[in-house]
Amino acid sequence: MIQQEWVVLFRYIRAMYPQQKFDEYTPDAWYEVLGRYDAQAVRAAVAACAAKKPFVAPAEIIAAITGTAADRMADFQYEPGDPDETADQYLARRRQQIAAVTAGRRPAALPALGASPRPLELAGIGRLPGAPIPQQANTPRSVRCPHCGAEPGKACKTSVLGRKMADVHPSRTAAYRAA
Repeated sequence: MIQQEWVVLFRYIRAMYPQQKFDEYTPDAWYEVLGRYDAQAVRAAVAACAAKKPFVAPAEIIAAITGTAADRMADFQYEPGDPDETADQYLARRRQQIAAVTAGRRPAALPALGASPRPLELAGIGRLPGAPIPQQANTPRSVRCPHCGAEPGKACKTSVLGRKMADVHPSRTAAYRAA
């Protein structure tokens, strides 16, 4: 942030906090702490802090800036460029995208489920929650489990708590081999 931006921004801070005491040295001191941040990010953080507190400190503004940046990064998804890009080009492009997202210069929304160019289901990965496991004719899950009664295509359950198992019961494997 440049000095001229800071003068306007500090007047905004003083307007948001008229009850707070500022003297002639406060702008210079705060600039040393907040000067490395983007002016728009500082302004947004000041507004967020003003909605919650009657007084503010630079540390609270920085916490609001970093919290907002972390929230924006929660949905960040790298947008690839050239498929033949080198590792250095990839790193530079990723850094630029992260800087843009944390500064709020572009949205960081994930694509909608139907908008994905790739199919959602790739070998059982990406199933929607609650969707049944696809039946597979060449696995023990293609038959009913004689131990827990799991239907074909469904996971076996533990007998104690009824939780789904990652594997199948040995008796289900034996039933599959017999079938």
